[in-house]
Amino acid sequence: MRIPGLGPVSCDDAYDGYRRMPLPIPALGNAACSVVVLGYDDDDAKEDLHTAVSAFLALDVSVLKSGSLPIRCSANTPAGTGNGAGYPRRRRTSAFNGRTL
Repeated sequence: MRIPGLGPVSCDDAYDGYRRMPLPIPALGNAACSVVVLGYDDDDAKEDLHTAVSAFLALDVSVLKSGSLPIRCSANTPAGTGNGAGYPRRRRTSAFNGRTL
């Protein structure tokens, strides 16, 4: 069987769905991954799935990199423990005795 946007798939009883043999996924740094589609036969919106699969396979790794944000402290950080910008306060250690300043 063939799923538009994904290509040839075979029925895989282990997943109770259709599985595409490994193919390079550009968004994952061209890692070779199998793709499993569950519930395809009963899906009333197959065209939406075809569009989503095609769009995902067209992405490159820059999408993941552009979505990366620095980790910041939560807004619920207790008073006095952050630097005011949401980042944890840096602790300095004395080079002489290793104690926290």
